[in-house]
Amino acid sequence: MLMNALDSSKRALGGWLWQELTDAQIEFTLFCDPFAGSGRASLFFKRRGYQVFACDILQSHYWRNRALIENSSDFLTPEHYQALIAPTDAGAQALFQTWADHYVTKEEVAWLGAWWQNINTYPEFQENLNLKGLAYTAVYHTLNYWLNYNQSYLQPKPLPAQEVLKHYVQQVNHFVCDNQMPNMSYCMDAYQLVPDLPSDSLIWIYPPGMSGLRNTNRKTELAECWTRRTPQINLEGVIDADTYPKLGQPFHDPDTYLRALSAFLDKCQHIRLWVVGHNDAMGISMEQLEELVSQKRTIWKKALFELPYPAAGDTYSDVETVLVAVVE
Repeated sequence: MLMNALDSSKRALGGWLWQELTDAQIEFTLFCDPFAGSGRASLFFKRRGYQVFACDILQSHYWRNRALIENSSDFLTPEHYQALIAPTDAGAQALFQTWADHYVTKEEVAWLGAWWQNINTYPEFQENLNLKGLAYTAVYHTLNYWLNYNQSYLQPKPLPAQEVLKHYVQQVNHFVCDNQMPNMSYCMDAYQLVPDLPSDSLIWIYPPGMSGLRNTNRKTELAECWTRRTPQINLEGVIDADTYPKLGQPFHDPDTYLRALSAFLDKCQHIRLWVVGHNDAMGISMEQLEELVSQKRTIWKKALFELPYPAAGDTYSDVETVLVAVVE
């Protein structure tokens, strides 16, 4: 599954959380991740039988979550794969021409344009959004594969584009699971979603940091551009500037960021179980976050994790902290 270090840490922290709540016999009916990203934590809880709502304001994240969280029974077939690689005209192949010899090769650019065109014109993908999400996700994986090779300079790849895509079509099918629950994915403002959640939910609050969507990694940025069929995008503009301050926007001082986070937590007051995550990239201290959360409810559990990440032949560690707050 396409992920970054933060997604991986979410999965690890999700495993710890699930065990702690199980041991303490704390029950909930719905797991909601309002800043879901590519859905690692959501998929973890879906596979353990919980109903899951995954929300993110980025379209590329929505389609990943549509494919793997909301979808429980649809799979890409060999016929769908053939539809993906069907010939297209030169206009489609030039949709992302400005990326050529910069992020990806000219041949890769042509395939990206062709795949976008085929997904958005093939009737079955338009009728069944789960299948469209799976097709999009296979392309996200393929783009990620190319970018891994092209980090320093454009390199030849061991596999041709069609074979890489075929591999990831099979892989995304593998991640589809049915937990017999009506799971949902949303592409919307998290502030609008949470007031309607049931009170006996668990809400996983791992918000964007002070840099907002500006801190989005290059792979996610390009996936978002590809989804929207645009060669570049200002991710800071995804959230309406008139709603400032709101999580996901860039902040220049911790007080304003904490005000935005406080406003979000206020919309979650009816929800019994909060799980609030922190790491150094948020731009505020753990003490500041803990003080804010404790003003609103009792912190039942606090845990710190040192998670190793490989980088350029070395390994560095990032410290993640989780606060579990429960209404008594």
